[in-house]
Amino acid sequence: VSLRLAESLTRPLGLADNALSAIAVSARHFDFGRVEVGVNSGDRTLVLTSRSGLLKIRSITVTGDYSGSHNCPRWLDVGMSCQITGRFRPRDVGERRGRVSILTNLSNTPTEVSLSGTGF
Repeated sequence: VSLRLAESLTRPLGLADNALSAIAVSARHFDFGRVEVGVNSGDRTLVLTSRSGLLKIRSITVTGDYSGSHNCPRWLDVGMSCQITGRFRPRDVGERRGRVSILTNLSNTPTEVSLSGTGF
């Protein structure tokens, strides 16, 4: 599974409209708050869970002034979870937006989580 710099992640656990409930993520949005330009924020962790069937994770990407890592295998069986950890390092002052995108074998992907933070 690849992780590319960018910005992304989407729906909270149990949301029925998220990939027909086949995939669940623990948050819809992360706000990293105010962070000094060029300094890393604290880490935030998102939990990804397969809710029905075998889930193939094709890619996980993070955009913008955000970076991350994950322990997700290529395949998640029903009920299995993995974690995506992200951080914010603003390159400039002001509001900075991004997202985590999770591309799977489901027809209605990617699943996305929005990210925000403010550089000062």
